[in-house]
Amino acid sequence: MSAWGRGRSAVLTALGAAVLGALVVAAVGVPAVGATGVPTVGAVGEPTVGTALSAEAACTLSDTEARPGDEVTLNARDSANASLYEFDRAGDGIYEASSETDPTHAFQYEREGTFTPRVRVTDGSDDTQDVADCGELVVSDNRPPNATLTSDPTDPEPGEEVTLDGSDATDPDGDGIRFWGYDIGGDGTYDYTGDGAPPDPVTHTFQQEGTYDVRLDVEDEHGAVGSDVVTVDVRADPTGSCTVSPAQVAPGGSVTLNASSVENANYVRFDIDGDGTHEVTDEVDFVVEWAYEDPGEYDPTVTAYDAAANETFDCGTVTVNAPPEPALDVSPSPARPGEEVTLDASGSTSPGGEIAEYRWDFEGDGTVDETTSGPTALRTYDGGEYAPSVTVVDETGATATTEADLPVQSDPDPTVRCVVEPAEVDVGDVVTVDASASDGPERVEVDVHDDGEIDYVDEDAFAVTHRYEEAGEYRVVVRGVTALGADTATCGVVQVIGGSDGGGGEPLGPIADVLPPDALDALLPVLAVLLGLGALAGLIRSLLGPSGDGGDGDDPPRPPSPPPGGPGVERYYTDTFATPTESDTVAVAGLGFEPDLLRFTAAPDVRAADVRATDGGAPDAGTLADGDVPDRTTGWTHGCAVRTDDGELVQTATTVAADAEGSDAGIGVAADGHALELVHHYDDPPGRLLGTVTGTDSDGFEVAFDASELRDERAGDSFTVLFQAFSLTDDAEAEVGHFRTPPAAGTQSIDLGVDANHATLLAGTAVSDVGDRAMTDVSVGFSYADVVGRTDPGQAVRSVVVESSGRTAVSRAVRVDRGIHLPFGRDDDVTGHTTGRVTGLGDRLDVEYEKRYSGPSKVGSDDSTLVTYVAVDAGWSVPDIGYFQLPEPESDEPLAVDVGFRPGLVEFTTVGLDGVDAERTSVTSPLAFDWSQGTVMASDGELAQFSLDGSADRVDRSGTGDGAVALSVRAVAESGHVVGRDDLRVTAFTDEGFRLTVTGVDTDRRDEAGPRPYVLYKAWPDPDAG
Repeated sequence: MSAWGRGRSAVLTALGAAVLGALVVAAVGVPAVGATGVPTVGAVGEPTVGTALSAEAACTLSDTEARPGDEVTLNARDSANASLYEFDRAGDGIYEASSETDPTHAFQYEREGTFTPRVRVTDGSDDTQDVADCGELVVSDNRPPNATLTSDPTDPEPGEEVTLDGSDATDPDGDGIRFWGYDIGGDGTYDYTGDGAPPDPVTHTFQQEGTYDVRLDVEDEHGAVGSDVVTVDVRADPTGSCTVSPAQVAPGGSVTLNASSVENANYVRFDIDGDGTHEVTDEVDFVVEWAYEDPGEYDPTVTAYDAAANETFDCGTVTVNAPPEPALDVSPSPARPGEEVTLDASGSTSPGGEIAEYRWDFEGDGTVDETTSGPTALRTYDGGEYAPSVTVVDETGATATTEADLPVQSDPDPTVRCVVEPAEVDVGDVVTVDASASDGPERVEVDVHDDGEIDYVDEDAFAVTHRYEEAGEYRVVVRGVTALGADTATCGVVQVIGGSDGGGGEPLGPIADVLPPDALDALLPVLAVLLGLGALAGLIRSLLGPSGDGGDGDDPPRPPSPPPGGPGVERYYTDTFATPTESDTVAVAGLGFEPDLLRFTAAPDVRAADVRATDGGAPDAGTLADGDVPDRTTGWTHGCAVRTDDGELVQTATTVAADAEGSDAGIGVAADGHALELVHHYDDPPGRLLGTVTGTDSDGFEVAFDASELRDERAGDSFTVLFQAFSLTDDAEAEVGHFRTPPAAGTQSIDLGVDANHATLLAGTAVSDVGDRAMTDVSVGFSYADVVGRTDPGQAVRSVVVESSGRTAVSRAVRVDRGIHLPFGRDDDVTGHTTGRVTGLGDRLDVEYEKRYSGPSKVGSDDSTLVTYVAVDAGWSVPDIGYFQLPEPESDEPLAVDVGFRPGLVEFTTVGLDGVDAERTSVTSPLAFDWSQGTVMASDGELAQFSLDGSADRVDRSGTGDGAVALSVRAVAESGHVVGRDDLRVTAFTDEGFRLTVTGVDTDRRDEAGPRPYVLYKAWPDPDAG
């Protein structure tokens, strides 16, 4: 029974009890009291003493019908001579609660059924007991009526008659409707009521402007109530005005267009430059800030709209002054300490008028040290690196700033000392050029052929290694460089010998020239057989695919052993770290190298405290906010940072998040400039945790976090971040960028800026452009793919799309025949896809789109989807991608996965599907995005393993591994509950791949007979394996 129904029953029960009590008093009378104050019983004047009375039990129920979760009260107040009350909720002889003072017991039935609760009372004076039934109670899940309310019209003018119609109300259980009521003003008072089905339509006239939430309540015969609300906007034509401030700015200056005085409008649209095109729409405060980039005069307007009319208002005139164009020359540069330096800005010009003054910042620290009317200034400096700047101000007040680099160095010219060893090698052997004994250089430039071309640049150890591919004599030259000078030295001459000649004679010629004709004729059939066996073995391998009950479709070529001096990934590292509890910087060290490529993964519901133990147990319940209350936000963020040749860090992040509170507010974000963005939902606008890689060094990197937007229950939280770090050889490259899918099916070719043989592709359903942070009430999700090889590349994509409240996974898919697979959906249905197969990879990415649709409900829409890529020229170290099906837990034999080489790093992902080239829809799921990711790497002879997974299930929650689990894979039953978890551990790296075992974690609901899920992997070759 609903709280509304119980309230009405409680009033009737209390009234009946009062009437009955009055009748009993009237019939029996009030007991007389003798002189001593002792009540008298029996004949008048004969008090009775010393008679012991036994316990007598009596019990009533507050309700005879209830739903699971409703509160029911057992009342034993009418029991007599009771000093102890014991309550048996189910009538099964088990007394779950007791009290010496309170004769009532309130509780909830969590399951349906018919129950006869009982009470047992005890008289403490003689230990007598008595038991009484409280009555029969039926607990059933009575569904409320379906209330449907419409308004015609929904946007009337004041005084216009409105028809409110709830006649389509029904009851899903077929129960009768005993009451209905319309609450016009949302104040809890019914303005129109009735009984019977269906509710009658009513008419109402709204006299005042405003927004009215009209509610219809419908109660069935069992007290269940269904409601529906319709919003009626009563508006007159818009009125008001618009202002602009300031009216004069420099290019890029911010101007506020303020139409907050506008009334009777649902929203306004601003025409920023007065050309008839509206650039900004606002529904909140009717105020917008705009930066005018180009000089000129602009006449902005604002148009206010209500449901039936619109009005346009002039905001005024904005004058944008053309800024000056500064120029700065510094001489001499570099300079010596104490040497007078001339800073000359005479090349500056001002299109908007004369230059009024020059503001000098000599050190580049942001402080104006001197202001002059002339264009030059003099200054002396101590040793160091400076970036002096000048700000040029014209007569209108417009400004512009420029700066110059000024190294001031007192060190003498460098002295280079170097050696090359060994002096004689075979082709392909390694020589070391060592200039570490040099004095003073900032870097060394190594020319291993003495041809004037720089082959290596080193700023750290001043030592490099090289392999010569051809025989000959090579002079090695090293040049040491500072900002003020340089020194060059010859390190020696290397004699490269062209391989063994079998005993000191001349090199062997072609086989046909060495062997006699009859020997060659005898050898040819043997060679043919050997070549045939090799081809047959290759054919068998291509048919069988990698071991582990899986394969990767058209397998890309296996990575060969590292060729001498070739491009590739020379070092890997993977680990997790915790974000700070407030805005701060995290330093990650211990990598042993400076990373060129960093990749990050995090989830808003996996905090640093959610560490799952090595034995597979669930994390401590106390690590979740509010005890057993799951996180409100479910989602993922994937980001990366690439270090360019000049040390710049290019970074981007793609994020999707859904609101599990059911507000239908999904979010998609693609943003450059930082590598992590965790979104958290609140009742107010969402908040973000931003992470930006601020620097790298020879042992790791630093990430600066901005936690200023985390508030309420998320304030002070720390989250787990899983990362992979890669060091590339000097001739290997990585590039990050974006492209948009085309408006129709067909082919697309994207210039990558690098000759790549490996790429990752990431797309989001709610992500349309870089910098957009779009909110939607339809499905949100992402597509994540790996592509390897150049011609007919191998590819594998996994995608998950959920409805915007995050409680239903609309689609989960794994495909090994395409690089983009992004479903679109509404509610629980998939309504379309954007899919594409990568047909070529190199300096361009070629994609063939098989089917494209950018719903959710606009069939034929030409909207585009943003795709973020990371393209890598991995050279010999191109990874192998594939999949396998998890073996049964605690299997006697570990699963061996063959990748064709010894791996140094393996990445795992799963979306929990029991097949590949498959797509599944699912019921309400606690796994949200159904995504789990993990890594394992070889480290000091051991395997370090890390995992990250999200879940809102109360038994098996979100978590991250503690270093011994590479992946956690959950299984979900049709009921939507987690019925088991498999923890994947890699036990060994072998010369051909890796071996793994699976440990099953039982939640007491595990379906042992269920199909086994599939896992996707990406294995990187071990650079030290040879």
